Amino acid sequence: MMKSRIYMTALALLYNCHGLPTPYESSDTLQRVFGNNRHPYSTEQSGLAVSKTHRGLPVEVSSQILSQYIESGQANALRQHKDDGGWDYYIDIEFGNPPQSFRAAIDIGWSDTFVPSVSCVDPDCAGHRQYNNTRSSSYRRNGTAVRMHYSGFYTSGYAAIDTLRIADLTIDDQAFEEATEMKAVPLWDDVIDSVLGLPRLQVDDEESSLRAKSPFHNMISQGLLQKNLFSLKLSERDCGERGELLFGDINPDLFDGMLTSFPVSAIYSVDEIANAYLRPGWQVHANSVAYGYKDSEIANFSLAGYVATFSTLFPYISLPREIGKNIIQYLGADVLHRVECDRRGSLPDLVISLGHAGVPFVLKPSDYIRKNPQWHWSTTCQVEIALHDEPEDGVKYIILGSAFIARWYSVFDYDKAQISLASLKRT
Repeated sequence: MMKSRIYMTALALLYNCHGLPTPYESSDTLQRVFGNNRHPYSTEQSGLAVSKTHRGLPVEVSSQILSQYIESGQANALRQHKDDGGWDYYIDIEFGNPPQSFRAAIDIGWSDTFVPSVSCVDPDCAGHRQYNNTRSSSYRRNGTAVRMHYSGFYTSGYAAIDTLRIADLTIDDQAFEEATEMKAVPLWDDVIDSVLGLPRLQVDDEESSLRAKSPFHNMISQGLLQKNLFSLKLSERDCGERGELLFGDINPDLFDGMLTSFPVSAIYSVDEIANAYLRPGWQVHANSVAYGYKDSEIANFSLAGYVATFSTLFPYISLPREIGKNIIQYLGADVLHRVECDRRGSLPDLVISLGHAGVPFVLKPSDYIRKNPQWHWSTTCQVEIALHDEPEDGVKYIILGSAFIARWYSVFDYDKAQISLASLKRT
């Protein structure tokens, strides 16, 4: 039984460049890129070129800095990169004996894992690290043909089994797809090779025919964790800021005050898009969203009957269209959800209240309106609020993506079926 700590650093990369999507993009355009169930935001705008990108250079983390925090085993650098207006987070994982290293996106809403195979001759495989099963003594071939569509990756190949290492955790018999064919949407490059799935519930997604047990569920079933939870501090948006993913425990040095816990809501929807975010099981009851806080409150919108689902892959805070439009209009944002950066100091807080008791989580304008470091020549900032159309039937929801999660220390507890949040310590 152990706890395993993994470190990450922030890396600012391309942001809304070369036709990349902003939060208002049309749902039909996004569906062509990501599939029907991964990115549900929409707008009246249409016909925009949309691509997912992962570009930039890795950030090196010095062993001196890491050694201050390592308790045991290997500490892997969990890096962050900028993509379509949001931030994705990735980590080094290793398959096989001896280990072969890959970069995996962290996704708390996904189960299956894939890696490009050395047998893949597609041009899109060439820039990625590739798995060689002949070099692993622990490899076992399953041979079942599988295919997967993961957020811009389209793969096909064979089911395989091998040892998976994440920091100092060793997971035996992890099933994954050995991808012998792979296509990626335009502008994907070689930053991401794989995905590390951390759902609460096993996700049997139509986008993957593998349907294997996720790495997190294997950690639990193999008794690898001191506690069956993981805690997360996403990197802040500034380059060089380190975050942390800790399996099996929490790190009280990273947050102030007490953790506030919310039971997860076991709610599902008949709506396909909504269910893609609800199936993984990391959601709690929502209460309200407001702009302005306490005596400065300007408007408050009830979210009674809604759930708030958490996503590390989704880069924004997604609100129902009418509520989100009201906030965007009040902020004076343009059709691209941009405002002049020098106005942020005069704009209101965004307050998202969770749980039946309505516990407020306050985001300052600098938390939800961000300056793009690549736009050094621009005076505009991006409002990280997306809009989605509410399902006609089933559960109503909001999505708390990395724009929200990066503001808090978060604990995802499998055994207690709860999510806990606390204010990050400011350095």
